[in-house]
Amino acid sequence: MKTSEQLINNIIGQLSGIKKMLDEKRDCLDVLIQVKATRSALNALANKLATGGIAGAEAIEHRHQ
Repeated sequence: MKTSEQLINNIIGQLSGIKKMLDEKRDCLDVLIQVKATRSALNALANKLATGGIAGAEAIEHRHQ
C-alpha cells in the first residue's frame, strides 16, 4: 500500500503530465484517460486520509510546512 506522500507525488506527476499533454495538443481521449487516473489517485488519497483520521491529515500537513 502506498503512503500518503507517495500518492501525493503520483498525483503531482499525473497533473504535470496532463498539462504537458494539453500543451502538446494531444488527443482528447488520451488526456481524459489521464484525468481518470488522476481522479482515482485523488480518491485513494482521500480514502487513506479518511481512514487514518485527523492524525493522518495533520501529519501530511506538518511535513509540508
